[in-house]
Amino acid sequence: MKKIISLLLTLGITISATPVFADEPFQELSDIFNIYQKDLTSYEYIGYFNQEGYILEEETLSGYKNKMIDYNENEIISKEFNYLELFYEDLAVAQRFNNGKYGFIGRDGKWAIAPTFQMVDRFSNGLAYVYSNSQSGYIDKTGKLVYLLDEGENGTRFNNGIALIYSENETKIINTNFEVINSFSNVSVWTSIWFEDRFI
Repeated sequence: MKKIISLLLTLGITISATPVFADEPFQELSDIFNIYQKDLTSYEYIGYFNQEGYILEEETLSGYKNKMIDYNENEIISKEFNYLELFYEDLAVAQRFNNGKYGFIGRDGKWAIAPTFQMVDRFSNGLAYVYSNSQSGYIDKTGKLVYLLDEGENGTRFNNGIALIYSENETKIINTNFEVINSFSNVSVWTSIWFEDRFI
């Protein structure tokens, strides 16, 4: 337990009784809809949301269709995607129906980074964690692989300039130059909390 607390303090994470999203000024979507005087119950399903807008998901016979909409009901992204997240650093994670792989679109709705990945995380600090063909690493905003993880390692998105690289036996803290700041052996890290940007 002392090792876990030490790791959290090293990362600058404090434990709060009430989880708070680091990226969001509102803890609940209903807070935003109350401000804009909209009836949340009239929507079928709303996914990701932030200050800019939200993802509206509709189920059709051919699968799910996602659009990005602002709080004045204007379509930020009018193209329909099988999966869609919000913009972070002007790029949004997206998946089209044709190949089932993930890439990133720009604000024009066009692919900025082609959908060639089996798994991606959103951009933060100019980098995004990706996984494809049993390999994982980090890409920059041009889609170039700038750091390849060793076999058996996984990574998290960067948060305030640092990220976690973790495996079965070790957890490392790295900076955006991929230098190891600290490492811990046999420590179970709350990576799910880290992925959600909680406990700030």
